[in-house]
Amino acid sequence: MASSIEVPSDYDLEFIAALAGQPDTDKRYYSDGILFVEGVSQADMDAALAVYAHLPVEQSQTMYANNAAFEQAMSALTADYPPSEINSWERQRAEALSWDADPQAPTPWIDVAAQTREVERNVYLARTLAKVNLFADASAFLVGRRQAIDDAIRAATTSAELEAIVIDYTLPGAP
Repeated sequence: MASSIEVPSDYDLEFIAALAGQPDTDKRYYSDGILFVEGVSQADMDAALAVYAHLPVEQSQTMYANNAAFEQAMSALTADYPPSEINSWERQRAEALSWDADPQAPTPWIDVAAQTREVERNVYLARTLAKVNLFADASAFLVGRRQAIDDAIRAATTSAELEAIVIDYTLPGAP
């Protein structure tokens, strides 16, 4: 005797049957909006549908939590700087990388900033280049971590798998 549940045809019927405990595709069939599965109890079918229907909500909530934690970690990288200074970073980065490739390269923005700050040009450029590299490494780690967590969320097929995902954006070497 087969257990049954009413489900739309666009649901992943094979997945629901597997959640109920029947991975054999020959032991299920679909007719007129009803999924019939042999070898599982009605309670298992009802539970499988509940998990299947609830999983997208849990995945969305976990993705939201992941993205919020990622944004918080990225914001921490720039927390000590005002937005107007952050807006100059791309220019500073371009000039520092040019200087790194060719110490004679023009660096007009940095020249003015270094002079105004009363710091030797090469010292200012070396500091800027170090910060450029640190930021690139940290942001690459955080973006890669966010993507890995997102992959795990999308691959999760149960609430337990979602709950086991660790959302942690601690940078390597950070206390």
